[in-house]
Amino acid sequence: GLAAVQEYLARTPDRPRVKLQVRLRQLAQEMKSAEIRLHNERERDAAQSALITQVVIVCGTALALTFVGLAIFAIRRDYAGRARAEAELVQFFDVSLDLYVIASPDGYFKRMSRAVTPLLGYTVEEALRIPYMELVHPDDRARTANAVLAQVVHGDEVDQFVNRYRHKDGSWRTFSWRSVPRGRLMYASARDVTDAVRAEHEL
Repeated sequence: GLAAVQEYLARTPDRPRVKLQVRLRQLAQEMKSAEIRLHNERERDAAQSALITQVVIVCGTALALTFVGLAIFAIRRDYAGRARAEAELVQFFDVSLDLYVIASPDGYFKRMSRAVTPLLGYTVEEALRIPYMELVHPDDRARTANAVLAQVVHGDEVDQFVNRYRHKDGSWRTFSWRSVPRGRLMYASARDVTDAVRAEHEL
């Protein structure tokens, strides 16, 4: 009967069910230990990854801020240098007795010193609005156009080029020009030689 069977099983130490249960418990313990170990390793890896990420972010931010600071410093330094050079150029333009101009092949002066007023009677603003060929004497326009072409196309420098410019009062003033092309612009200076030319003609 059932009682005899139970008694028999209780007296048998090598019964299969007991061994199987023990093995299953061992396997479950091993799986749990392995799971705990893997979990700890993953937490360790995650902590290391987070630390590396934080270091990279901090170092990258510091490096970016350094570059931005250097760029701002360089820009401010360049701006200050440009402002200083511009101030010196303006002062040089304003105090010169000779006429200094920056001209373009489009037929207009882009910049002009204030000497234009005592030399030709125009203000700087007025002279910049007038095509420079309209100020040149009709008999000198062809030579002047060739001189402009030689600079713009061939890059030739012009030295002691003489032509006549119309004064605001209608008279003509004779200028001796020196001009150097840079890119599409011409940087030139002019000296009033009207009296010298008149004296030479009288002689």
